[in-house]
Amino acid sequence: MVAVKATQAMPHQVQNMTNRKPRRSLPALTGALAGAAGLAGAGLAGAGASVIRRLGYIGRFRHSFLPALKKSGARQSLFRYLTYRDFLVTSARLSTYVPVLSYAVIMSFVHQVAVITGASSGIGWELAKVLAAQGCKVGLIARRKENLDALAENIRQAGGTASVSAADVSDRAQIHGAIAETRQALGPVDLLIANAGVGMPTLLSPVNIRDVEQMIRVNLLGTIYAIEAVLPEMLERRQGHLAAISSLGAYKGLPGESGYCASKAAVNCYMEGLRIHLRDKGIAVTTICPGFIRTPMTAVNKFHMPWLLEPDDAARRIVRALARRRKVYNFPWQMNLLMKLTRWLPDWVMARTMQDYNENPPMGNK
Repeated sequence: MVAVKATQAMPHQVQNMTNRKPRRSLPALTGALAGAAGLAGAGLAGAGASVIRRLGYIGRFRHSFLPALKKSGARQSLFRYLTYRDFLVTSARLSTYVPVLSYAVIMSFVHQVAVITGASSGIGWELAKVLAAQGCKVGLIARRKENLDALAENIRQAGGTASVSAADVSDRAQIHGAIAETRQALGPVDLLIANAGVGMPTLLSPVNIRDVEQMIRVNLLGTIYAIEAVLPEMLERRQGHLAAISSLGAYKGLPGESGYCASKAAVNCYMEGLRIHLRDKGIAVTTICPGFIRTPMTAVNKFHMPWLLEPDDAARRIVRALARRRKVYNFPWQMNLLMKLTRWLPDWVMARTMQDYNENPPMGNK
């Protein structure tokens, strides 16, 4: 009866209701999140840290979520300020802003043990410095011990902890021994970054088979040997993180770089299968695929390297990706997009693009 009377008395409202589109109950959802997190009432930094970290990711979708959040009362108690880049979150009980991304990185690596291969220069050198600054104990492995000693001293002077072990990652016995030394000096390995790599052009006449074999041994087998050395203990502890520095070159067989691209593509495939295999074992697996980075590997290149990054910038990006436990991290996005587009280009376009490079290939060891 009430519904009939309302329909008869207010036909225009009924018409409006029938034409109204269903709305998502976002305010109710955010209110539930706020209550579950306890940010509005609990005021416990320890209990709210993980929740704050997850809420920070909402910043990625600010263009779609913020307009609705502005209309909800939950926003006033849950968010004071939220940005895409810095993920700053504050609550009713927190008097200062919390940089969520930086806080998440610190909480992810403090007091952990990280082993970094190829740490004597380039990305590995900078990764060690960034992780040590976050409170991580770093095990440095490479062939050039004098470089490792200099890096370790740099880290110790800054208040960090580092150990040094000289080894060639392509030698299974050496890399196993170096990681055992690191474990004895620093403790069980929580994070492995298989960073060591080499690159040389692939020639046609004569075929430089020894260079190709070396790239396969270092880039692929060196990664597998390092993982072999830490995986049993991680499985026993049911925790750990395996990461490999691959390349955007893994996504396209480039003329003149067949051997290098093949070695990195194999790394990607190996890490993908390993990630799926370990998904219920408590072990994270991350594949890092950078573009051009200013390192000794790229110093021999005479051509223009688009979107070239400095190694310290690349290291910070990689550490952020590791903190988020990304499955695959391709960067920078411009180079990633370009490499995806090359997969659709005709062969003659790629051949012409790489013609000058192949006529005068840089033969220095990258």
